[in-house]
Amino acid sequence: MQAARTIEILRTERGLSQRQLADRVTAFGRPMSNTMLSRIERAQR
Repeated sequence: MQAARTIEILRTERGLSQRQLADRVTAFGRPMSNTMLSRIERAQR
């Protein structure tokens, strides 16, 4: 749960939307949708 909250905090501090962060992660070679990121942040995955 702690990691999920940390991801959300860091993402919002940097002014990124879930879509923007998901796109960046995908660009680094790990396909990710904003839905998947949302689930990670809510600790549902």
